[in-house]
Formats: sequence, C-alpha cells, structure tokens
Amino acid sequence: MAKPEQNNVVELKRNGPAINPVTALNLGKMRRAQEELASANGAYRNVLKHVEAKGIDLAAAKEALSIVKSGKTNEYIAKTGRVVEYLHIFGQSIEEAQMSFDYLINGAMPSEEKARMLGLAAGMRGDGDGENPYAPGSPQHNQWQAGLNDGRRSRAVAEADDGGDEHIKSDGGDADDDVFEEDED
Repeated sequence: MAKPEQNNVVELKRNGPAINPVTALNLGKMRRAQEELASANGAYRNVLKHVEAKGIDLAAAKEALSIVKSGKTNEYIAKTGRVVEYLHIFGQSIEEAQMSFDYLINGAMPSEEKARMLGLAAGMRGDGDGENPYAPGSPQHNQWQAGLNDGRRSRAVAEADDGGDEHIKSDGGDADDDVFEEDED
C-alpha cells in the first residue's frame, strides 16, 4: 500500500480577523483628510494672527464672512441701518467717519461710479474677472473691470509692503483650535 505524500507546506492561519480592503482604504482616506484639516487649521490660525496684527477686527471680519456666506447681506444691511437709526433716536451720536460706507448705499451715486468702486474693492480682495456682476459690454461692466485692475495694483503694492507674508507657516497647534466653522441657519 502506497503511503500518501506528505507536503512540507504549512498553511498559514490569520492571527486575527481578516482586514477588509474597502474598510482599510476608507480609514486611510479619513486619516489623510484629518491631517489636511489640521494643517489647514494651523494655516488659518496663522492668517488670523497675521491679519489681527495688521489691525483687522477679527470679530467683525468673521461676522462679515458669515453674513456673506449666509447670502443674507441685504437683510443684514437693512437691519444695521435700522439699528443706526434707532441709536440716533436714543441720542447716540454717529461720527462722520463711521458713515464712510455711504457710497455703497447712496442711491444717488451714478451706477458707473459705484461699479468702479465695487470693482476696486474686488481687486483689493483678490477676486477674479469672473466675479463681475454686470452684463458684458455694459458701461458698468467696463467700469467694474477698470476698478478691479486698479484694485489689483493696490493689492500688489500692499503685498509688497506687507513683506510677502501671504503664505505663513503653520504653528503646528492643535487641530481643534479655531476649527473652520460651518454656519447653519
């Protein structure tokens, strides 16, 4: 009787549960996204420190960004106008310097002049050509574009005067500090 051949190969058995490749893939994605968020939050914190050192009122800037993001700018401006009116009724004075934003709400201002001022602000913010809200070829469109170009030149001068600090290194702080916030209305 022939003896069955013995195989010297030992079957390896897992020392734990099998790893699901889909789970491993998604956990890797999650870890990388968390690392990217931590890095972005560090960069964000450093930008906040930088702009605050340049005299920006962070609370006001964050509120303005929140209002813009909500899409309720007109409602906010109307409410603020009523608040200012009521402060006046309560005898609180409003300095002339505090009313310097009048050009944005002055209905008597020629639309081309207003378009140029809005384009100037857009250029200083770093907005692109595609942000022009006016119909192509219209006088307002052309004035907005001219203002945008003036704003870009002003921005370039400001960046040069700022020492080129546009990109600031992360301080490596905790990822939970000043986490990017999503406003929910």
